[in-house]
Amino acid sequence: MTNGVAFPALNNLVIEWQDESNWPVQVENGVYLTAPKYYGTCDDDSFTGFPGVLEVVSEEEYTARREAEMAARPVVEQPEMPENVSLG
Repeated sequence: MTNGVAFPALNNLVIEWQDESNWPVQVENGVYLTAPKYYGTCDDDSFTGFPGVLEVVSEEEYTARREAEMAARPVVEQPEMPENVSLG
């Protein structure tokens, strides 16, 4: 038994991003009202009929969704680092 997300067993699956702009997800009585979605790539010849694979999209659609997600995320201001700080 593990905690967290279990991804489908697709050949060479690489999760590249998730819809963080929709987080935190809404849960009621342990049931997702809005489920988190994870996006990734796998081998072109992978069987995608596993539970958990919501859809297969073209590279163009994948890129458009990723760009829309990145634009929807709030901007996080990064603190300025002093020039004389050594991080090693």
